[in-house]
Amino acid sequence: MTFLNKIIDAFFPPRCLICKRIVKCDYIFCDHCSTRVKQIVNKEQINFKYGKQYFDKCVAGFYYQEPMSNIVCNFKFKKNWNKTRVLARILEKIITLNYEEYAIDIITFVPETDKNKKHALLLARELARQLNKKYKPLLKKICNNKTQHNLSRQERLDNIKGVYMLEENIDVHGKNIILIDDIVTTGSTLNECAKVFKLAGANAVFCAAICATKID
Repeated sequence: MTFLNKIIDAFFPPRCLICKRIVKCDYIFCDHCSTRVKQIVNKEQINFKYGKQYFDKCVAGFYYQEPMSNIVCNFKFKKNWNKTRVLARILEKIITLNYEEYAIDIITFVPETDKNKKHALLLARELARQLNKKYKPLLKKICNNKTQHNLSRQERLDNIKGVYMLEENIDVHGKNIILIDDIVTTGSTLNECAKVFKLAGANAVFCAAICATKID
């Protein structure tokens, strides 16, 4: 946690993400609510099993089950943006645990064609502030494809192909990139984004999400 984050916590004490009780500094949940969430085992990685894996590592904080699934859905679909800071803190914890040994150059996010869907952007930007790292939009979505969460596994894989490209005048050659999204299911979206980075010469792509539907 940065010094600035400590100052913010002093004026705006952190509250439990579920019940809103004030919690200890750097805590996400109170003792009671922490028993209600199913946390993913530390450093347990998500692998892409449906073709070549382009990202170097992928981790998530929790399984996509209640109450976390409801929290993430409200953030994503109901624009509950006031949860940005605490959800980014979840990402901060898992990234510090898993990627601290790497020199991270840029933190970015999975983009949407609908500019009103900015959940991943908000998470990545706030995460970069908390970690004191560079934030920059690197990708753009060039196809308005179907929503992934309504599709089967094979449909997800087919639906995501070729829909991302680098923004104009972006150079990722030799860079270590952290790529943020809210939920990982098959990993196809993150892998497609990582593919764009790797083909453009990126050194490493490390992915992180708040929740994962499963770990393979």
